Amino acid sequence: MVKVDFATGKIRWILCTHDHWQEPFRPLLLEPAGKPFEWPWRQHAPAVDYEIDQEAMELILEDTDDQSYQGYRVYRFHRMSLYPPNLQIQ
Repeated sequence: MVKVDFATGKIRWILCTHDHWQEPFRPLLLEPAGKPFEWPWRQHAPAVDYEIDQEAMELILEDTDDQSYQGYRVYRFHRMSLYPPNLQIQ
C-alpha cells in the first residue's frame, strides 16, 4: 500500500515488508513499532477510521491471506496506527 501526495506526485510512505526494496524507496517504508507486527499480504478496501492530526491516522484494511483453514480462505482485518512523520506503524 502506498500513500501518494497528489499535489506533488511524490510517494509519502509505503506499507510493505522491507524485503527486496532498494533506493530510493527504502527510506519510505513504514517501520513497525511496539508489539510484534503482522504484515498484511493481500490488503484491500483500506479506510481511514479517524485522523489523529495532519499526518497520523488509524487505518483499517482487509487482508485476503494466502493461508487457508480446513479448505477455507482466511480473511483478516487489520487496524493500524500510522505515524508517517516518523515512518512508524503499530
